[in-house]
Amino acid sequence: MWYEGVPLIHVSATAGGSSYCLLTWTDHHGGSAEVQLPGPNQPIIEMHTVIDEENIGVNHIAFRADDVVKTADELKAQGITFQKDPYRNRHTGRANARFRDPDGWRLQLCDAKRKDPEKGVDESDVVAELE
Repeated sequence: MWYEGVPLIHVSATAGGSSYCLLTWTDHHGGSAEVQLPGPNQPIIEMHTVIDEENIGVNHIAFRADDVVKTADELKAQGITFQKDPYRNRHTGRANARFRDPDGWRLQLCDAKRKDPEKGVDESDVVAELE
């Protein structure tokens, strides 16, 4: 991928004259970049290789939560069903919880504070228990 190995600096890709900022690079899905437009409160966009994805293009939308477990519990109390209990993705270092909207689109909670991403973890062993 064009962004592989780029240090945490502004990348030369532009949109409307603004450069994207590469936030992090992880091993997720064989190589994943999290990028963000400059300015406060801009969404973070994760780009990665497609591996057994349900929806190519926009695969899911993730919402940042200060506490994934607490937020998931609050949503469960309101009738939202999650695909599995919150877990940590070893490639990204983030706690995640996956669910679907009423139309079936994939949604995800991810924590605001991540642990360090782990390198060299096989894709089949990426899910870890939350500590």
